[in-house]
Amino acid sequence: LGQGASIVGDHGEEAEEEDIYREIVAVNWAPPFEGPLSIPFNLVQSYYEAYSAFELMLDSSINVEQRIAQQRQQRRIRKGEGIIMNNNLDLDPNADLQRNLSKYAHTHTWIYRMQQGEVLVFNNMRMLHGRHSFCIKDDKDTDPSRFALEK
Repeated sequence: LGQGASIVGDHGEEAEEEDIYREIVAVNWAPPFEGPLSIPFNLVQSYYEAYSAFELMLDSSINVEQRIAQQRQQRRIRKGEGIIMNNNLDLDPNADLQRNLSKYAHTHTWIYRMQQGEVLVFNNMRMLHGRHSFCIKDDKDTDPSRFALEK
């Protein structure tokens, strides 16, 4: 899961609980730039469950089987601490959902390695987009317009 997120109203103010249930008209998803979570406490668990599901739908690089295994291990730890009463820890009703969300990401993700001289233009507000990390060939060059990507 991401380390935090902000839910803000139409004018940048902290969201009230009733605002959270309004129609969604836009989503800005930028996990590295998230601020602290600012929602009512009773919504925190549901928020992170939804966040995790949304992340699986968007990020085809997530190893869903590894995530499921980590969740099972966390449940075993909580059971050892007396927090979980269910004895069958390997039955995970959300595992199939997580696999389906991950499959969605793989089905609807287009990955293309751009070549030198190519440009991709799109409306930033109408297209969900992202990129994988890249390496700069010459770390002495500080002019960002001259960065060359490794092939």
